[in-house]
Amino acid sequence: MSIKKLFITIYAVLTLLLIALGILTTMMLNNQDTLNEKQRIRYLSYLAADELRQSSDDLTRLARTYVSTGDAKHEDAYWHILDVRGGKKPRSTDAAIDPGKTIALNDIMKQLNFTKEEFGKLKEAGDNSNDLVTTETIAMNAVKGLYNDGSGGYTKKADPDLGLARRIMFDDKYHSDKAKIMAPINDFFALLDARTDSTVTSYVASGNSFLNYIFIFNLFVFSCN
Repeated sequence: MSIKKLFITIYAVLTLLLIALGILTTMMLNNQDTLNEKQRIRYLSYLAADELRQSSDDLTRLARTYVSTGDAKHEDAYWHILDVRGGKKPRSTDAAIDPGKTIALNDIMKQLNFTKEEFGKLKEAGDNSNDLVTTETIAMNAVKGLYNDGSGGYTKKADPDLGLARRIMFDDKYHSDKAKIMAPINDFFALLDARTDSTVTSYVASGNSFLNYIFIFNLFVFSCN
């Protein structure tokens, strides 16, 4: 190979490498922006699921405290949590998601573009939590001597039954029903982590593939000269 051809070949290879580096840099910046956005969504998704878990724990704590003490402030706090979660009252100004806004937690979850399986897990947990609210409502009303009138209301009056209220809130069935809330939330976290890891791996693999193609092409150019 003449010096002229060698120079042209080296120049061509260097030019291709510079172009490839420019393209790769652009890809990396775009990928980084995409990954940053996905990490932001992942963080908000974690917060939303954790809020469902935490609100369920808070409802349990408040209902149990109310049936143990009869202090109305605990029942008021209980219904406030449900009103915020259901989008009937504004979220606190220091809330992790949408502070100060009046928006249902379920609507926040819909905005985060979960996969069908992920959303299904949170819906399962939410439905089970709502079912447990029915149990807790029975117990709290029993403290006041109010019972189900057969139409979903608690207008039937009788003597308060603190024993019944406390059995409902602390028996094995309550613990079992509580576990049905936490299990699908834990499943959701596992699904979310797996999807995030898959996305990161995919972007890294695309960058490596591009570099391999450029390397092979440069070898081809060099060998042809």
